[in-house]
Amino acid sequence: MIVPATMGATIALIVNELVQNSLKHAFSNRNKGRLKISVEKAKRYSWITVGDDGIGFREEEHDSKGLGLKLVKGLVKEKLKGEYCIESNNSGTSIGFSFPNPEI
Repeated sequence: MIVPATMGATIALIVNELVQNSLKHAFSNRNKGRLKISVEKAKRYSWITVGDDGIGFREEEHDSKGLGLKLVKGLVKEKLKGEYCIESNNSGTSIGFSFPNPEI
């Protein structure tokens, strides 16, 4: 997928933040874990998901988890005009975001 430079920079910043969050929080008291990044492109929208098999966090923590997730949510909504989704339980966390495909 080819995207404009500003969109690519925003996507890279978001993915980096999500990977850093997983590495920092998901694998407490563990020596190893799995991290998966997936990209799906449809006709009008693309979807990127960063998931791990870490400890997860409770639903009520989603909005208050920290500055990093607030930054991600803001970038997805304001810069990419996309949607944001979190799924988390004791088997891991998956955070995905969508954005309209650019007309290039």
